[in-house]
Amino acid sequence: MESWPHLQELQKKYGGAPFQLLAINAEDSRKDIGFFFTREHPAYQMLYNGKALAAQLGVPPILP
Repeated sequence: MESWPHLQELQKKYGGAPFQLLAINAEDSRKDIGFFFTREHPAYQMLYNGKALAAQLGVPPILP
């Protein structure tokens, strides 16, 4: 959720063909963060439970 404003800005700045932001949420299910989408209405797509895909793509986890 901390990255949300930055991701929104990227999507607004570059959104549309040929760019589409896709956030990979490696840990949370849609149910777990549904309140966030209801409240914020992000302009980008998000993959839920994407831990395996993130690892396959070499995307490191964001650690606290």
